[in-house]
Amino acid sequence: MSRYPYTEAYDALRARTEWKPGQGITFNRSEAAQVCQYIADALGMDKEELVKKIADHSRALEVGP
Repeated sequence: MSRYPYTEAYDALRARTEWKPGQGITFNRSEAAQVCQYIADALGMDKEELVKKIADHSRALEVGP
């Protein structure tokens, strides 16, 4: 099973949250999914389209120029 696009998108969002000593990242994938749904609804966009864009953006940042 591929991690693309959902898990990659959720992990990209999680990676941009606060790191707490002794706890690590406390923003979980379920919360990231809820944030994606909220943003997709606000933009009038399908959630799948949004998570693909986030995952693709994250992949592009990993590759660099």
